[in-house]
Amino acid sequence: VKLIVYQCRERGNPVADTLAAYVAETILDQASGEFFLKNKLSEDAMKTLVSLVVDKLGTDTPSLNTIKLQIGYHSAYLQQEFQRQQTISNLTLEANQHIEDIVKFETKSANDYEGIKTLYKKIFKYLLFKNTQHILGKYSSIQLTPSIHNTIEREVAAALESVLPHAGLRPFLSLSATDKETQLCELSNIIIGIRLFNKEIKKGGIGLEPVSYTHLTLPTKAQVQISVVAGSLKK
Repeated sequence: VKLIVYQCRERGNPVADTLAAYVAETILDQASGEFFLKNKLSEDAMKTLVSLVVDKLGTDTPSLNTIKLQIGYHSAYLQQEFQRQQTISNLTLEANQHIEDIVKFETKSANDYEGIKTLYKKIFKYLLFKNTQHILGKYSSIQLTPSIHNTIEREVAAALESVLPHAGLRPFLSLSATDKETQLCELSNIIIGIRLFNKEIKKGGIGLEPVSYTHLTLPTKAQVQISVVAGSLKK
């Protein structure tokens, strides 16, 4: 591949390694009727292959242009997939850091008001992150403006208070680390579910895509149930 790239550059036709390698795989050995790279190449066969590839890369044909488009698409996809995986990894790491911060936090006693207050703030911070990570990860067309962020804060705070008031943290303190992690994940799902429901009945859910937008990830039965309940409340 390097020799192909070098010879193309010498001819004033610089090409990428990926394109050179791809074209080399498409060259047919007329003598054997098989692709050159299917078998181990002799030195003469290697020289012939290099010459054929360099010649083909120097032409302007529909087949070569198609190959260039395929490689361009594939390369762009790989880059986007890499960025997507990197974003997922970063968001997961941050979420895990929030969870670890909560799980490891210890109050002086079950009646430690300041300690419980601090723990509640940590849980709220975690839930706020979970309710904005789809925007932070650019999985949504919604922009996280200060106004939207403040509204999300209020909605998350209200939903959290309705599901887990301060007094409800005492039993949480006695749980094992594993159980705490489980409870936090369930709590996050409940809060997001409340806000999605409020979005459906047009009474909140700022910053969330409508339920119809998430039809690819929600089971059909769940969609129907949400629509039925939401419809009855609207009446």
